[in-house]
Amino acid sequence: MEITQSLVEEFITESLEKLDQIEIDLLELEKTMDNPQQDVIDSIFRGIHSIKGGAGIVRLNEISSFSHAMEDMLKLMRTREIQLSIDRIDLLLACCDIVKKMLNDTSQIDSIDKQPYYDRLVNIVNSHESHQKENEPTFEKNDKSSHANKNSPQIIHSENNDCIIIQPDNSLLDDSSQAFYKQIMQAINDQKPLIQIDLTHVKDIDPATLNLFLILSHKIKINQLRAKIHLIHVSKNLELLFKTMHLDNLFHPA
Repeated sequence: MEITQSLVEEFITESLEKLDQIEIDLLELEKTMDNPQQDVIDSIFRGIHSIKGGAGIVRLNEISSFSHAMEDMLKLMRTREIQLSIDRIDLLLACCDIVKKMLNDTSQIDSIDKQPYYDRLVNIVNSHESHQKENEPTFEKNDKSSHANKNSPQIIHSENNDCIIIQPDNSLLDDSSQAFYKQIMQAINDQKPLIQIDLTHVKDIDPATLNLFLILSHKIKINQLRAKIHLIHVSKNLELLFKTMHLDNLFHPA
């Protein structure tokens, strides 16, 4: 897909309009904290999700990565896994301002002071996930299979445990995509030096998974990830798609 200037400008215009509505919705949430409307939260989530995906398509990876962090926190708000609070709404409003600044001058994205806001978003999500892990029920070893998610990718550890291979057994769509994302993030959190993603059986990938690859590729380029991530056994169709999205730095021979 050729990324033309007109396509980028169209994305910027639409995203700025979405952010205006998101800010209105966030201020509405602030007024109705005691009884927040689910459709308002859903609207905010969809708006940020759309900006994240669009930014990935037009290769504005910094905007995509920042919006992804906003989306992760909004996802927890949407499912009521974390509480709605004035501080969190104010954080999202501030983040909307940051995204607007990036959109209004894409040539100066690197000079915009966004890291403190990004870190706050990530810390909220990570704190929730850590709390969830601490409270997860444990099962006997021979009972694990009955609780396994049938959509979870197969995990293969190397003999020296320095490498982990994640092998999805089908297309990365819907629930399979979510399980795949969790496995990658777990491997990164476990500080595995090498993560190989074996796409032998994968024929289709949804936009959320494609965006995940874009974010990982960007983080590798700016040295934010210690792990090496290799895509192996990629089909010709997916290889063409990945190259179009400039994900060549993830390709490695099996």
